[in-house]
Amino acid sequence: MKAGAQGRRWILTIAAIAAIAVACAAGAADPNKILRVAANDIDTLDPHQYNDNPSFEVLISIFEPLYEWDYLQSPPKLSPLTATAPIAY
Repeated sequence: MKAGAQGRRWILTIAAIAAIAVACAAGAADPNKILRVAANDIDTLDPHQYNDNPSFEVLISIFEPLYEWDYLQSPPKLSPLTATAPIAY
């Protein structure tokens, strides 16, 4: 093997190791923004097409409604959940 070929192979090896090191050093995802699901039979993540409970459980974890019923009030009223203001009747 020629000396020039050994030098090129050495440079390529160092470059590959450096590329792997850079790829491994990439920051991990924020653990507060990761949804971990212990079910493997989720049919859909479309809120208009789900028809099973595992899909529903994931959907309510991902999508939060604008309002929810406040049953502690008499009569029950809608209160803002992610909306910025109550509904104007």
